[in-house]
Amino acid sequence: MQLRCKNTACNKLLAVGSGDIQIKCPRCKQINQFKHLSTNTNAASIPLAKGLHGCSKPQPTPNH
Repeated sequence: MQLRCKNTACNKLLAVGSGDIQIKCPRCKQINQFKHLSTNTNAASIPLAKGLHGCSKPQPTPNH
């Protein structure tokens, strides 16, 4: 990911990468803050359909 100065008149490339960082632009002296945004999804953040209760397929009931 390219991190560029947020000053629209400057737009200088400041870094390449990701993370929570703060960079002062050497050209226009603006302080730029960048927050890492994850594009990964995990199963806990995906809403479940009604009636499934976290199971992707029906589970057999144990015989006691």
